[in-house]
Amino acid sequence: MKKETYLYDAIKVLEECTELMIKKGKDYQGGSVCDDDYYPHGWKSFDSMLTTKILRFRSVMEQQGDVNYDTADDCLRDLINYAARCVVWLNRNK
Repeated sequence: MKKETYLYDAIKVLEECTELMIKKGKDYQGGSVCDDDYYPHGWKSFDSMLTTKILRFRSVMEQQGDVNYDTADDCLRDLINYAARCVVWLNRNK
């Protein structure tokens, strides 16, 4: 009997999130702007970003996907990437 697992599909999603972070990173990094500029309030900046993404996910789901731009998938991938950046920030600011 085959045991069902989400592991390999989840790993694929994380790999896709990595690719998305690299692509978006190129758009957000330029000129005089650096990573720390996006987090002027430290961990509270991440709290705001993560909360916003969770609320957007809820909004999309409650509208049953009848939205113009973000999908539930988009919101969750952004949430994964913001959470990863927050982990890095926390580790750098111990």
